[in-house]
Amino acid sequence: MTQPEPATSLLEPDFLRMLERLTLQLQGRIRGTRQGERRSTRRGTGVEFEDHRAYAVGDDLRHLDWHLMARLDALFVRLFQEPQEHEIHLLLDASASMGCGKGRFAQQLAGALAYVALCAGDRVGIFALRDRLDGVIGPLRGKQAAPRALDFLERVAFAGETDLERAVREVAATARRGTVVLISDFLTPAGRVEALRTLAARRLRVIVLHTLAPEERAPRLGDDVTLIDAESGEELTLTIDKASLAAYQEQLNLLTAELTQACKGYGFTFIPVTSSTPVAELILGDLRRAGAVATLH
Repeated sequence: MTQPEPATSLLEPDFLRMLERLTLQLQGRIRGTRQGERRSTRRGTGVEFEDHRAYAVGDDLRHLDWHLMARLDALFVRLFQEPQEHEIHLLLDASASMGCGKGRFAQQLAGALAYVALCAGDRVGIFALRDRLDGVIGPLRGKQAAPRALDFLERVAFAGETDLERAVREVAATARRGTVVLISDFLTPAGRVEALRTLAARRLRVIVLHTLAPEERAPRLGDDVTLIDAESGEELTLTIDKASLAAYQEQLNLLTAELTQACKGYGFTFIPVTSSTPVAELILGDLRRAGAVATLH
Protein backbone atom coordinates (compact mmCIF):
# COMPACT_ATOMS: atom_id res chain seq x y z
CA MET A 1 0.00 0.00 0.00
CA THR A 2 1.35 3.42 -0.93
CA GLN A 3 2.11 5.56 2.08
CA PRO A 4 0.81 9.16 2.07
CA GLU A 5 3.24 12.05 2.09
CA PRO A 6 3.83 13.43 5.58
CA ALA A 7 1.75 16.48 6.45
CA THR A 8 4.22 19.33 6.97
CA SER A 9 4.54 23.01 6.24
CA LEU A 10 8.28 22.59 5.74
CA LEU A 11 8.10 20.90 2.32
CA GLU A 12 5.35 20.80 -0.30
CA PRO A 13 3.72 17.43 -1.17
CA ASP A 14 4.68 17.72 -4.87
CA PHE A 15 8.29 18.28 -3.86
CA LEU A 16 8.20 15.26 -1.54
CA ARG A 17 6.95 13.06 -4.38
CA MET A 18 9.82 14.27 -6.55
CA LEU A 19 12.31 13.48 -3.79
CA GLU A 20 11.14 9.86 -3.70
CA ARG A 21 12.77 9.37 -7.11
CA LEU A 22 16.19 10.34 -5.73
CA THR A 23 18.84 8.69 -3.59
CA LEU A 24 21.94 9.93 -1.82
CA GLN A 25 24.81 8.85 -4.04
CA LEU A 26 27.31 6.71 -2.13
CA GLN A 27 30.84 6.38 -3.44
CA GLY A 28 31.68 2.72 -3.99
CA ARG A 29 30.43 -0.04 -1.77
CA ILE A 30 29.65 0.55 1.86
CA ARG A 31 30.09 -1.21 5.15
CA GLY A 32 26.90 -1.75 7.12
CA THR A 33 25.70 -3.50 10.23
CA ARG A 34 22.07 -4.32 9.53
CA GLN A 35 20.27 -5.70 6.52
CA GLY A 36 18.76 -2.97 4.39
CA GLU A 37 18.62 -1.54 0.90
CA ARG A 38 22.23 -0.74 -0.02
CA ARG A 39 24.90 -3.01 -1.48
CA SER A 40 27.65 -3.87 0.95
CA THR A 41 31.15 -5.31 1.08
CA ARG A 42 29.74 -8.13 3.21
CA ARG A 43 28.85 -11.32 1.38
CA GLY A 44 25.83 -13.28 2.44
CA THR A 45 22.66 -14.88 1.20
CA GLY A 46 21.11 -11.98 -0.70
CA VAL A 47 19.58 -12.16 -4.14
CA GLU A 48 22.33 -10.60 -6.26
CA PHE A 49 25.04 -13.04 -7.34
CA GLU A 50 28.61 -11.78 -7.02
CA ASP A 51 31.24 -14.54 -7.21
CA HIS A 52 32.26 -18.13 -6.51
CA ARG A 53 34.72 -19.64 -4.06
CA ALA A 54 35.86 -23.17 -3.35
CA TYR A 55 33.60 -25.21 -1.11
CA ALA A 56 34.70 -25.56 2.53
CA VAL A 57 33.39 -27.98 5.14
CA GLY A 58 30.35 -26.46 6.80
CA ASP A 59 29.18 -24.38 3.82
CA ASP A 60 25.47 -24.47 3.06
CA LEU A 61 24.96 -27.15 0.41
CA ARG A 62 22.08 -25.15 -1.04
CA HIS A 63 24.66 -22.67 -2.39
CA LEU A 64 26.66 -25.25 -4.33
CA ASP A 65 26.88 -24.49 -8.04
CA TRP A 66 26.09 -27.88 -9.59
CA HIS A 67 26.58 -26.61 -13.14
CA LEU A 68 30.10 -25.45 -12.33
CA MET A 69 30.83 -28.77 -10.61
CA ALA A 70 29.76 -30.68 -13.75
CA ARG A 71 32.13 -28.59 -15.89
CA LEU A 72 35.15 -28.48 -13.56
CA ASP A 73 34.64 -31.57 -11.43
CA ALA A 74 35.12 -29.46 -8.29
CA LEU A 75 32.86 -28.01 -5.65
CA PHE A 76 32.19 -24.25 -5.59
CA VAL A 77 29.64 -22.21 -3.65
CA ARG A 78 27.90 -19.15 -5.00
CA LEU A 79 28.41 -15.82 -3.18
CA PHE A 80 25.78 -13.09 -3.14
CA GLN A 81 25.66 -9.43 -2.25
CA GLU A 82 24.05 -9.00 1.14
CA PRO A 83 22.03 -5.76 1.17
CA GLN A 84 23.03 -3.48 4.01
CA GLU A 85 21.52 -0.46 5.65
CA HIS A 86 23.49 2.78 5.33
CA GLU A 87 23.61 5.46 8.00
CA ILE A 88 23.09 9.12 7.17
CA HIS A 89 24.09 11.70 9.79
CA LEU A 90 22.58 15.15 9.09
CA LEU A 91 24.38 17.89 11.02
CA LEU A 92 22.61 21.26 11.09
CA ASP A 93 24.37 24.34 12.45
CA ALA A 94 21.67 25.86 14.69
CA SER A 95 23.68 28.86 15.95
CA ALA A 96 22.33 32.40 15.77
CA SER A 97 24.25 33.32 12.62
CA MET A 98 22.38 30.61 10.68
CA GLY A 99 19.12 32.38 11.53
CA CYS A 100 20.21 35.47 9.62
CA GLY A 101 18.44 35.02 6.27
CA LYS A 102 19.04 31.29 5.89
CA GLY A 103 17.46 29.41 8.80
CA ARG A 104 14.27 28.31 7.02
CA PHE A 105 16.25 27.40 3.94
CA ALA A 106 18.64 25.24 6.00
CA GLN A 107 15.69 23.47 7.65
CA GLN A 108 14.14 22.73 4.24
CA LEU A 109 17.43 21.53 2.79
CA ALA A 110 18.07 19.20 5.74
CA GLY A 111 14.46 18.00 5.58
CA ALA A 112 14.68 17.23 1.87
CA LEU A 113 17.88 15.21 2.30
CA ALA A 114 16.44 13.36 5.30
CA TYR A 115 13.36 12.47 3.26
CA VAL A 116 15.47 11.19 0.35
CA ALA A 117 17.48 8.98 2.70
CA LEU A 118 14.46 7.63 4.57
CA CYS A 119 12.65 6.74 1.34
CA ALA A 120 15.81 4.96 0.12
CA GLY A 121 15.85 2.73 3.21
CA ASP A 122 18.75 4.41 4.99
CA ARG A 123 18.96 5.02 8.73
CA VAL A 124 18.89 8.75 9.48
CA GLY A 125 20.08 10.70 12.51
CA ILE A 126 19.64 14.48 12.72
CA PHE A 127 21.82 16.62 14.98
CA ALA A 128 21.41 20.31 15.89
CA LEU A 129 24.78 21.93 16.60
CA ARG A 130 25.59 25.04 18.61
CA ASP A 131 28.45 25.40 21.10
CA ARG A 132 27.87 21.70 21.63
CA LEU A 133 25.47 19.01 20.44
CA ASP A 134 22.11 20.64 21.26
CA GLY A 135 19.44 18.27 19.91
CA VAL A 136 19.23 14.81 18.38
CA ILE A 137 16.60 12.66 16.76
CA GLY A 138 17.13 9.16 15.44
CA PRO A 139 18.26 6.89 14.17
CA LEU A 140 15.05 6.87 12.11
CA ARG A 141 14.12 4.29 9.49
CA GLY A 142 11.58 4.24 6.68
CA LYS A 143 9.30 6.75 5.02
CA GLN A 144 6.88 6.48 7.93
CA ALA A 145 9.50 8.21 10.12
CA ALA A 146 9.63 11.28 7.86
CA PRO A 147 7.03 13.31 9.83
CA ARG A 148 9.17 12.99 12.97
CA ALA A 149 12.28 14.13 11.09
CA LEU A 150 10.56 17.11 9.48
CA ASP A 151 8.85 18.14 12.73
CA PHE A 152 12.18 18.02 14.57
CA LEU A 153 13.82 20.24 11.95
CA GLU A 154 10.94 22.71 11.91
CA ARG A 155 11.30 23.14 15.67
CA VAL A 156 15.03 23.93 15.52
CA ALA A 157 15.58 27.45 16.88
CA PHE A 158 18.66 29.29 15.68
CA ALA A 159 20.34 30.90 18.69
CA GLY A 160 23.53 30.97 20.66
CA GLU A 161 27.17 30.61 19.76
CA THR A 162 29.00 28.14 17.56
CA ASP A 163 31.67 25.69 18.60
CA LEU A 164 31.73 23.42 15.57
CA GLU A 165 34.77 21.50 16.72
CA ARG A 166 33.21 20.54 20.06
CA ALA A 167 29.75 19.79 18.63
CA VAL A 168 31.10 17.73 15.74
CA ARG A 169 33.38 15.81 18.09
CA GLU A 170 30.31 14.78 20.13
CA VAL A 171 28.56 13.55 16.97
CA ALA A 172 31.64 11.75 15.69
CA ALA A 173 31.90 9.82 18.95
CA THR A 174 28.78 7.88 17.96
CA ALA A 175 28.94 8.07 14.14
CA ARG A 176 31.14 5.09 13.39
CA ARG A 177 30.23 4.65 9.73
CA GLY A 178 28.11 6.06 6.93
CA THR A 179 27.70 9.51 5.39
CA VAL A 180 27.75 12.87 7.16
CA VAL A 181 26.01 15.91 5.66
CA LEU A 182 27.14 19.11 7.40
CA ILE A 183 25.05 22.26 6.78
CA SER A 184 26.73 25.38 8.18
CA ASP A 185 27.78 28.94 7.34
CA PHE A 186 31.10 28.30 9.14
CA LEU A 187 30.97 31.88 10.46
CA THR A 188 32.94 31.02 13.55
CA PRO A 189 36.42 32.36 14.28
CA ALA A 190 37.90 29.01 15.23
CA GLY A 191 37.35 25.30 14.97
CA ARG A 192 36.21 25.12 11.35
CA VAL A 193 39.03 23.02 9.96
CA GLU A 194 39.35 21.14 13.25
CA ALA A 195 35.71 20.04 12.93
CA LEU A 196 36.39 18.69 9.45
CA ARG A 197 39.54 16.97 10.68
CA THR A 198 37.49 15.22 13.37
CA LEU A 199 35.17 13.79 10.71
CA ALA A 200 38.12 12.76 8.54
CA ALA A 201 39.57 10.78 11.42
CA ARG A 202 36.39 8.68 11.48
CA ARG A 203 36.78 7.81 7.79
CA LEU A 204 33.21 8.84 7.10
CA ARG A 205 31.97 10.03 3.75
CA VAL A 206 31.31 13.75 4.22
CA ILE A 207 29.27 16.27 2.23
CA VAL A 208 29.82 19.90 3.30
CA LEU A 209 27.12 22.40 2.32
CA HIS A 210 28.57 25.87 2.96
CA THR A 211 25.37 27.86 3.35
CA LEU A 212 25.26 31.66 3.11
CA ALA A 213 22.55 34.25 2.48
CA PRO A 214 22.71 36.28 -0.79
CA GLU A 215 23.76 39.44 1.07
CA GLU A 216 26.56 37.49 2.72
CA ARG A 217 27.87 36.24 -0.59
CA ALA A 218 27.52 39.53 -2.45
CA PRO A 219 26.93 42.72 -0.41
CA ARG A 220 25.87 45.66 -2.57
CA LEU A 221 28.02 48.74 -2.94
CA GLY A 222 26.50 51.85 -1.33
CA ASP A 223 24.11 50.10 1.02
CA ASP A 224 23.91 51.28 4.62
CA VAL A 225 24.11 48.18 6.74
CA THR A 226 24.20 47.39 10.42
CA LEU A 227 26.47 44.47 11.03
CA ILE A 228 25.37 42.48 14.07
CA ASP A 229 27.45 39.72 15.53
CA ALA A 230 24.60 37.23 15.79
CA GLU A 231 26.33 35.40 18.59
CA SER A 232 27.61 38.27 20.77
CA GLY A 233 25.04 40.94 19.85
CA GLU A 234 27.71 43.55 19.10
CA GLU A 235 26.62 46.05 16.39
CA LEU A 236 28.55 48.03 13.81
CA THR A 237 26.82 50.41 11.33
CA LEU A 238 28.62 51.32 8.12
CA THR A 239 28.13 52.20 4.48
CA ILE A 240 29.48 49.65 2.09
CA ASP A 241 32.09 51.49 0.05
CA LYS A 242 34.67 50.05 -2.27
CA ALA A 243 37.24 49.60 0.50
CA SER A 244 34.91 47.81 2.93
CA LEU A 245 33.46 45.70 0.12
CA ALA A 246 36.94 44.67 -1.00
CA ALA A 247 37.97 43.83 2.58
CA TYR A 248 34.84 41.79 3.15
CA GLN A 249 35.21 39.94 -0.14
CA GLU A 250 38.83 39.15 0.69
CA GLN A 251 37.79 37.58 4.02
CA LEU A 252 34.99 35.61 2.35
CA ASN A 253 37.42 34.35 -0.31
CA LEU A 254 39.85 33.27 2.43
CA LEU A 255 37.09 31.40 4.24
CA THR A 256 35.95 29.67 1.06
CA ALA A 257 39.52 28.77 0.11
CA GLU A 258 40.19 27.38 3.60
CA LEU A 259 37.11 25.16 3.46
CA THR A 260 37.71 24.11 -0.14
CA GLN A 261 41.31 23.13 0.55
CA ALA A 262 40.44 21.21 3.72
CA CYS A 263 37.60 19.32 2.04
CA LYS A 264 39.74 18.48 -0.96
CA GLY A 265 42.53 17.21 1.28
CA TYR A 266 40.14 14.98 3.21
CA GLY A 267 38.28 13.77 0.14
CA PHE A 268 35.03 15.47 1.16
CA THR A 269 32.40 16.83 -1.22
CA PHE A 270 32.26 20.63 -0.82
CA ILE A 271 29.29 22.56 -2.23
CA PRO A 272 28.79 26.35 -1.77
CA VAL A 273 25.08 27.04 -1.22
CA THR A 274 23.10 30.30 -1.35
CA SER A 275 19.84 30.45 0.59
CA SER A 276 17.99 32.27 -2.21
CA THR A 277 18.30 29.17 -4.41
CA PRO A 278 15.11 27.08 -4.44
CA VAL A 279 15.82 23.82 -2.61
CA ALA A 280 14.50 21.73 -5.52
CA GLU A 281 16.80 23.55 -7.93
CA LEU A 282 19.76 23.08 -5.58
CA ILE A 283 19.20 19.34 -5.15
CA LEU A 284 18.53 18.62 -8.82
CA GLY A 285 21.29 20.98 -9.92
CA ASP A 286 24.38 21.54 -7.78
CA LEU A 287 24.01 18.48 -5.56
CA ARG A 288 23.39 16.13 -8.46
CA ARG A 289 26.28 17.58 -10.48
CA ALA A 290 28.55 17.18 -7.45
CA GLY A 291 27.54 13.52 -7.13
CA ALA A 292 25.77 13.99 -3.79
CA VAL A 293 22.40 12.76 -5.09
CA ALA A 294 21.32 10.64 -8.03
CA THR A 295 18.05 9.66 -9.73
CA LEU A 296 16.78 6.17 -9.07
CA HIS A 297 16.57 3.96 -12.16
